[in-house]
Amino acid sequence: MSNVPSTILHLPGEDRWEQWRRDRDGLWERQEGEARAKHGIQAVPLRSLVSSPFPALAFDGDDAPLEATVALRWNALGVETPAAGCHWFSWQVAASDQGVLMGTLALADIDFGSPVRAQDGDAFEPSVSFFPLPCNSIILWKELGRFVLAFTQGETLLHVSAISAHELQEDAIREIRDICHILAVNWPLHGWTTLHVWTEISEEFKQALETALAIPVLIEARPTPQSPAKPCGLLPASAATARIQQRKQRQQLRALLALLGVLVFGFAAWAGWLMWQEQQLNRSFTQIHARQPEVERVQQAQVQWWALEPAVNRDNYPLEVFREIVALLPPEGIRFKEFSMDLEKVVISGEATSLIHASKFQSDLKTAASLKRFAFNAPQPTILDDNRANFRVEGIPTQGGADEIQ
Repeated sequence: MSNVPSTILHLPGEDRWEQWRRDRDGLWERQEGEARAKHGIQAVPLRSLVSSPFPALAFDGDDAPLEATVALRWNALGVETPAAGCHWFSWQVAASDQGVLMGTLALADIDFGSPVRAQDGDAFEPSVSFFPLPCNSIILWKELGRFVLAFTQGETLLHVSAISAHELQEDAIREIRDICHILAVNWPLHGWTTLHVWTEISEEFKQALETALAIPVLIEARPTPQSPAKPCGLLPASAATARIQQRKQRQQLRALLALLGVLVFGFAAWAGWLMWQEQQLNRSFTQIHARQPEVERVQQAQVQWWALEPAVNRDNYPLEVFREIVALLPPEGIRFKEFSMDLEKVVISGEATSLIHASKFQSDLKTAASLKRFAFNAPQPTILDDNRANFRVEGIPTQGGADEIQ
């Protein structure tokens, strides 16, 4: 069986393409009707191949020089080495003390006319490799309207060729005889013993072939295809380029999936962290809720303490603060209209007989050592019609004073 895992084979029939399917036992079964599968093994018709057997020196245990020799031969025949893929392959037909006889096939036409695009082919094999070839024989059959020939040396394929004649008449006989003569002249080989015909021919044409080639002609049905024992390695440049592109796309897809995996992992970790934070918050809220009655008792005690603050703290006692302020009054010229005090501020307003008295009293409040625990703010006094002045002073506990009051 072939190393190619595909179960679909596109094989050139006599007049149109055939589709074959491989069963579990490795046997091919023809699928009737039009070929529908757009992938599979592509059997390359012989009309799209060029055969050029040649002798070469033998290199013991090293195939690299032979491969280089094959490449040079095809380059000399005008077949360029593709940037991607492989357009030829070779095999050893026979060996002697003088060297080896190499068989080789190259793609002459990339467009096979197949229902499968080259870039969709799973593998590419010459159509002749799917048939068991008789030993030391010539085989004649029809592919896609063209008659083709295969020559074997022993059990090994030597040469293939598509003949130019479209009808099996005298021109076809002359062309077959000329090909046999060229092969026999260039390479001394074992003679061909039989010509096998895998298509319909007339009895008259059969007798003419036997007379021209001096070998018997056997008319047989074309054998059922068999999987090649070894892949040939043919790969059109378009298919190679498509595979490289597909490989890049798969690599990009794997990279994208890896990035997506990292993002998913990161999101999962972030979601887990949020859940942990939520659990911590819920635990904290539970603890706070459990201590709420205790906190309320402390707050209630603090409110009660603030209510007692003026009575237990001399510096925050309103009468004491009022006494310290009154001590700054001059013997005459100042009259209080308002005095109020709470934990946030002290407010004093009054009337002075002149602007000078009002300003001096405001200045004395700001500089009094006994009232340093307050920061006084005194707007400009308002002068009345009779030169009297209204004044207002607000004192806010400083940081140190506020701490003491607290």
